[in-house]
Amino acid sequence: MNTHPPQARGGFDLNTSLALSSLGSAFTAGFLTHPLDTIKTCMQGDCAQEKFKGIRATRDVLLKEGGWGSMYRGFGLRVGLITTSFFLINKFKLLLVPVMFNIEEEEC
Repeated sequence: MNTHPPQARGGFDLNTSLALSSLGSAFTAGFLTHPLDTIKTCMQGDCAQEKFKGIRATRDVLLKEGGWGSMYRGFGLRVGLITTSFFLINKFKLLLVPVMFNIEEEEC
């Protein structure tokens, strides 16, 4: 039986490796998609379409009111949510696969 903690590439323990990869993935995904999510959220909040009349119009209003910073409002919270989701999904996967498929730890 293997008594050493599992190691990932780069010499990090498994949890550190999962956390770092989750953070990197979340930052990249959040940076690329957050402006569109901000536009969508603004449009959803303006049901009567009084201020935000469409995707391009919403982008123009946000950029005029607050520059590119307005497109990234709530970015930290979004990265935190994505990081937590990625970390937990990977952690559950590592815990459940051996149980669900009757695999011994040494085989994983």
